[in-house]
Amino acid sequence: MFCYMDLKDFNRRVQGNIPRLGKRIIKTAVAVYICLVINYLRGFGAETMSTDAAITALICMQNTVDATKQNAFFRLMGTLVGAVWGLVFMLLLYSFHSSHHILLSYVLISLGVMIVIYTTVLIKKPESSSLAAIVFICMLIPFSIVDSPAMYAIKRFDGVLIGTLVSFLVNQFRLPMKQDIKSVFFVKIRDLGQDSYSRLSPSVIYQLQSLFSRGAKVCLISDHAPAYVAMQLSSINPTVPQIVMDGAAIYSSADDRYLWKQTIPDGNDKLVRQYLDSEGLNYFIATVHRNKTCLFHCGKDYTPEEKKVYDKLKSSPYRHYLQEEVFDEAEVVSFKIVGKTEDITALEKKLYSDIPVERFRIVRRKERDENDISSLYIFDADATLDYAKTKIIEFVGKGTPLTPVDVFLSDGYRYRNDALHVLSLVEHKFEKPGFSRN
Repeated sequence: MFCYMDLKDFNRRVQGNIPRLGKRIIKTAVAVYICLVINYLRGFGAETMSTDAAITALICMQNTVDATKQNAFFRLMGTLVGAVWGLVFMLLLYSFHSSHHILLSYVLISLGVMIVIYTTVLIKKPESSSLAAIVFICMLIPFSIVDSPAMYAIKRFDGVLIGTLVSFLVNQFRLPMKQDIKSVFFVKIRDLGQDSYSRLSPSVIYQLQSLFSRGAKVCLISDHAPAYVAMQLSSINPTVPQIVMDGAAIYSSADDRYLWKQTIPDGNDKLVRQYLDSEGLNYFIATVHRNKTCLFHCGKDYTPEEKKVYDKLKSSPYRHYLQEEVFDEAEVVSFKIVGKTEDITALEKKLYSDIPVERFRIVRRKERDENDISSLYIFDADATLDYAKTKIIEFVGKGTPLTPVDVFLSDGYRYRNDALHVLSLVEHKFEKPGFSRN
């Protein structure tokens, strides 16, 4: 077990540092191998084998089939232009192959490059210019040892055609994958970044978008209000709503609205406020008012601990911070008390003896990067992560039974590549080799 855990820990450390062996790399190697085999079957030995097909396959192979089509077309056009002009200039240079005319030959080759590139511009295929020039130069450099210019040009174009077709056909092949579309994968945002306030890296954003585009049902869970979700996911367009406020609400960034929230009933709300006021404590009340998150500060001026925590958040355009009385129609989602860790720990113990805790869910959490500061949250008793997951299943499944799958880091975010490690686990659970969608 010790060795197994060490291997798991090592995998988390190196995830992202060592690039994955991508499909394009594998397909390129396969295409090159096929081209070499085709040349071998055509009777070319090691000394006479043309590398045109293999090089073309390497150049044409792209990440997607459409990109390969476009690149292959440019390659064919460039090769055709380069081969035609190469044949013309090769016939012309036959009369200048002697050594004392070599510099004049180089002048003609250079002029030929100009003509080749200009031709690609005339036919409105400038993307093919570099390839056309390369083919032209490759044909003209060994002109003095070519016996049949016409056959030589045809042979080069033939090799390019083989390489283009092979790369296109190889890229068309896709390993059948079985996608798990009957599961919802729950991922905590705090496992994707250094803390709940830092921006996700571009590689994490890209990986999330890739999962969503392939149909993976990934629900992100945030301990905080939707502000962080809205800022981070504005370019992703998630297909699944997010759980926010530590399970007290569900928010859809696609619709920019709350789909569900578990608020604290009016009677319990007043009970908590009266208790905190009687203890002379500062506290924040998180509410939802007209589909917007509002945080009210109650009590005296900000304490040093409160200021440290909330200075990180006040710049967000998605939250409203108010130093006034809570709106009558506002729906209270939670209370939050910020202070020194030892004071918050003592307050938590006191709450369990002073208020009917069966009506509430009390959560104590240390603030990231602030070892001596903690926060105490008070939610409604039904505002739990498990209950929020069942609501997500209802929203996403729309009557179809779905399976919840947790993909969490048991010990939280520790290494720079933990985010990619988590999303890699999601990908492996979502998509596996197979022949059906379940």
